[in-house]
Amino acid sequence: MAWTAQHAARPSNFAGDEGLEPVPVPSTPEVLSDGKIYYDDGKEVFTASSVAPSQRTFSPTLTTATEATRTPDKPFHQMKLDTEDDDKIPISDGPPVPPKDNQPDNRSRKKLFIIIGCIVAIAVILAAVLGGVLGSRKNNGGSSSSEEATASPSASATSAPSKILAGSSVGVAAFQNGNDNEIYLSYKNPDNAVKFFRASETTGGTFDWKTPELQVPANALDNVTAMTMFSGIDQSSDVDAQIEVQLLYLDTNAKLKGLNYVTAGQSESKGFTKLDVNDTGITVSPESDIAAWGPFTIYQNANNSLSALWWQSTTPWTPYTLQYSPIVGSKLSIVPVSRNASHVSGTGWWAVFYQNEDGSIQAVIDPGHWPETRSQNLGDVIDLWTTTYPKPKVPLKHSFAAFSIARDPNKVNTSSKVSTFLLYQDDSGDIKQAWVDNDKTWQTSAPDLLKGADNGTEISCITTPAWEKDRTFDGLLLQAASDLTKCYFQKGGKLMEVRLSGTNWVDSKELALP
Repeated sequence: MAWTAQHAARPSNFAGDEGLEPVPVPSTPEVLSDGKIYYDDGKEVFTASSVAPSQRTFSPTLTTATEATRTPDKPFHQMKLDTEDDDKIPISDGPPVPPKDNQPDNRSRKKLFIIIGCIVAIAVILAAVLGGVLGSRKNNGGSSSSEEATASPSASATSAPSKILAGSSVGVAAFQNGNDNEIYLSYKNPDNAVKFFRASETTGGTFDWKTPELQVPANALDNVTAMTMFSGIDQSSDVDAQIEVQLLYLDTNAKLKGLNYVTAGQSESKGFTKLDVNDTGITVSPESDIAAWGPFTIYQNANNSLSALWWQSTTPWTPYTLQYSPIVGSKLSIVPVSRNASHVSGTGWWAVFYQNEDGSIQAVIDPGHWPETRSQNLGDVIDLWTTTYPKPKVPLKHSFAAFSIARDPNKVNTSSKVSTFLLYQDDSGDIKQAWVDNDKTWQTSAPDLLKGADNGTEISCITTPAWEKDRTFDGLLLQAASDLTKCYFQKGGKLMEVRLSGTNWVDSKELALP
């Protein structure tokens, strides 16, 4: 049986553990039947359903409602400029002056002055000749200390440590708004403080990283143990819709907290503001990870089973207990399995990844539905995720991260399907990948640019947002791979960034942060 709730001014049906009001699952096609896909400056959008929001039915069928909960920040990158003295030729001050009691006569003194003058003249000539030789060598490609000193600033800009705590959790989110590409990133520095960065794309696909001067509520980011970030449309009362970034985190008191940042409009000047979840006191497992995308957030509850928050319900901060129990401290990841946001929220087109006791990474598609209803909504996609998924094994509690992109239109005859990638660090220490970009089978590979990662590194990847029509924003389908399709991990103590191109990884580099 599937469970549903109304989308807009919905009556609350959440009493205790009674769950959501059961209704039949709608047989919604992958792209809304009365919607059209438009292409506007390369950005794919779809028109919203003509059905009024209050009449739409959504059915994530989360199992039981139980209880409810609170969020992180940003880091600096110091460059050290190494300078060296220019080569210098020592010049003698002349021979020592004899003691007074052995003073020579005037004639001897005159000879002595002549000798000293000759020595000084010879020294000056030698210095000039030697300087000319060195200058010639320098102009012809020879090395010198002064040349190295000139080169050192640019070298240090790319090779200085990233000021990140070893094994730090990394939150990352991104979005495209018109021609603007932006990435938001957070992690902990060696002092255990959460740092926050924002990057805007400039020419040539490069990103200009900054530390924005944003207000953060007092004590909002203390004692963070895990964090995640995602972007979407703001929930403010502004007439114009804006894009927001949410930063959710867990703290050492085993509480879930959150901050919100509206990136433009009237609310931008407020900086980070606390989410209502901070006042609900959601308790998590002390070793829990946290993952979020779109309308869902997952974590391990105090009983170590999976719980989910569903933002589009009438009680967005009421957790729902899922039917899965990862190992204590398992890493977690969440992805959409459809490009259409209404299908992710409404008919189960989403998936979670977690680790079992045998070390295998499990993938569960439509984790909120009862098993007998999954095939009704997802059809053949269920078989693809259950029969061909490789279940890679990694050391217990080792990191993995998943993300989805729009399927390559040359490989599939529909605009609604996605490709999903899973990155994981196995016991070799290298990061491997499993992916599905077709309707037949998952595949695995070991990309060169993912090798040599620090043992136990966190892995974080970007899944760009998708949303339904809201105020001044048209509906947005999940986008294809772009300059925003990136993952992050530590290598040599530095934070590395790689970008997906096809099924390969390119542009590996240390993240140059201010």
